Amino acid sequence: MLLVLVTLVPAASAQTPALRAAEGDWSGHVSFVSGGIQFRGSFAFTSAGGEVEGSFGWSGGGAVVGGVVSGPDTMPRFDLTSVVSNGIDVPDVTGGGDILFTAGTCERLEGTGVNIDVQQMVDSSSIVWWAVRSEAAPDIDAFLDAYDALRLEVAGVLDTLDGGVVLGGGVFARVEPLFAEAERLAAQLDRSEGCGIEFYRSILAMEVGLLLDYLYANPDIEAFLLAQILLTAARAGIIGSGGEAGPDGNDLAVQDLLEARINSAIEAADSVELVYLSAIAADLGYDELAADALFALEAVGE
Repeated sequence: MLLVLVTLVPAASAQTPALRAAEGDWSGHVSFVSGGIQFRGSFAFTSAGGEVEGSFGWSGGGAVVGGVVSGPDTMPRFDLTSVVSNGIDVPDVTGGGDILFTAGTCERLEGTGVNIDVQQMVDSSSIVWWAVRSEAAPDIDAFLDAYDALRLEVAGVLDTLDGGVVLGGGVFARVEPLFAEAERLAAQLDRSEGCGIEFYRSILAMEVGLLLDYLYANPDIEAFLLAQILLTAARAGIIGSGGEAGPDGNDLAVQDLLEARINSAIEAADSVELVYLSAIAADLGYDELAADALFALEAVGE
């Protein structure tokens, strides 16, 4: 059981220095699947003077885990201090890992685990690490409970991807009201003075990232489904920066995918595909790609 519990997440890319936990109190939750077992828990820490200090705990599969949070505010470290498995204390608990921030503003943070230093680990197939500045929510526990319930509902809808189910209008119709609720919930957060409007990112962005993963693995899906996935990702704030490289590189990856699709449509003289691709690129703010598709459409029509 211990081998399952200590696995936070697989390795990730290098830390982005600009992301940090702003000074103040932070509360959040962590959830992941490891060895087929779902683990869920919470954490809290205070950020001051460039360092963080706090504690965490999660449970699943008959086990309860506790630990401490410490380290720099750019990459907090989670260290295990106790494990109780089916009511039995596990002795000599060691190990942990760092949190790599993947997105953040002054009132919330997203992250994933890296630098796991436990010698024996098992696979971890999913992870959500999400924190909110405690002062930003009138009732932090109620906010996190509502967010977690919404996240799980969205994840349940998108789990159809893992089962190889072909996405259709029904799935996206179910996601739409959940996005509206996410936007209502996020609007409850107060932004601190000087916080600015760095970028819009839905509180469901991590879950919607599954859609892009599906797209990257299936780049030749039919155009209508391609449009649904990309417009959903744009609504989540994951892509659609008008051609600029987003914080996680998805804009560049999507532009490469669309460019390849446009080239294939030109070779096949597929005017219907070019109409779809031009409209998609224009909606996402990829103006050069939209123009390329329209130019090619005129050539195909001659």
